[in-house]
Amino acid sequence: MKVKQFWFLALCALVVALFSACNHTGNKDEDKVLTFSLDVTDITSTSAHASVTPSDVKATFYFDVVGKTAFDEINSQGVQAFIDAEIERRMQAYSITRTEVLEKLLSKGAVTYDFKSLEALTDYYLLSVGVSEDGEVKGELAYKAFSTLPVAPSNNQLNITITKVYADGADYKVEPSVAEDQYAVDIWSKSLVDELGDSETIKYFIEYNSYMMFNLTATGTFEFSNEIDGKVWQPGRDYYVIAFGYADGEPTTRLFKQEFRTEGGDPATCTFEFSSSDITETSAKIKVVPSDKKVVYIWNVIDKTTFNKYKTTYENDEATLEYILNGYIEEDVQANGVKRQQAVEELGRWSGFTSSDEEGADVENFRDLPAGEEFIAWAVAVDANGKPEGKFYTYTFKTL
Repeated sequence: MKVKQFWFLALCALVVALFSACNHTGNKDEDKVLTFSLDVTDITSTSAHASVTPSDVKATFYFDVVGKTAFDEINSQGVQAFIDAEIERRMQAYSITRTEVLEKLLSKGAVTYDFKSLEALTDYYLLSVGVSEDGEVKGELAYKAFSTLPVAPSNNQLNITITKVYADGADYKVEPSVAEDQYAVDIWSKSLVDELGDSETIKYFIEYNSYMMFNLTATGTFEFSNEIDGKVWQPGRDYYVIAFGYADGEPTTRLFKQEFRTEGGDPATCTFEFSSSDITETSAKIKVVPSDKKVVYIWNVIDKTTFNKYKTTYENDEATLEYILNGYIEEDVQANGVKRQQAVEELGRWSGFTSSDEEGADVENFRDLPAGEEFIAWAVAVDANGKPEGKFYTYTFKTL
């Protein structure tokens, strides 16, 4: 009887042990850490081939290539917060559900991807992390750092020829020595280019035109017709046609330039006539007409109280108005993040200005003016830097 009982108890113990072993093995599989083998090959100045191989081909995961700033933010805020934000961003951007986002966002098994539109000479990170199908991060972030290459320099020589000059631009031709190499080209203020220098001009050109570079590049011989694509430059100004090799967001040659001067009038003898209409308690329509339609001028209005306050410092009208002119230009520089010459191009008026008539007149509706206040409208011919080239002309009006 005791022998049978012994064998029964032994059998029970064995069964319990087997079940315990089975359960222990199952927990091991569930808790197994997902790791990744990451590789980045075929790196160029703007692209890279990425390979991600997970330790578990059935596990879902997220992968991407990010810049250093984004990588630092992920480490700072935490991977789960980053994944949550990415899911939310895509839900809003594409008007889809969280489930739909995760279906598109997550991967399984070994994957490869060609990342393009990267920036040259920039640090990047290929990263990957386990993420469950409901968006929960599993395990640690894996990453591999890499850097894109510099853009290869070009031996292209750009020959620029000015073929005809007008009051509002020029016709020109660019002939490259290497037809297949891309280059950027445009007309820029000589004063601005000379002030910046060649290297800084290239740098600022790319920065200023960052979203328009596709429209300012060419390959092979390029011929520009002012009548078709131009008629936006100011009369009596010194300009350069500037060009430089450009590829993948970077310059590939030195700056090439050819100077020309648009036809202009005589700013020193230019006079201005003003008129007002539609005056109310808070608004007025002011018109200014220059005597020379090939002269660039700047004009505006200022209340007489402020003018007189400035005059106590600058003593005479001419000096006070020049101070007001400089403040007007500087305000545009700060508001639009441009150079002074570009602000003058923005504020300057002439016969080719889009809101002017053929005689160079300009009309402005001034609104939100104080009632019963006296104002001074002023105008003066200016050079490319906004310096007066003639005397100031003024006109006084008063709101009702």
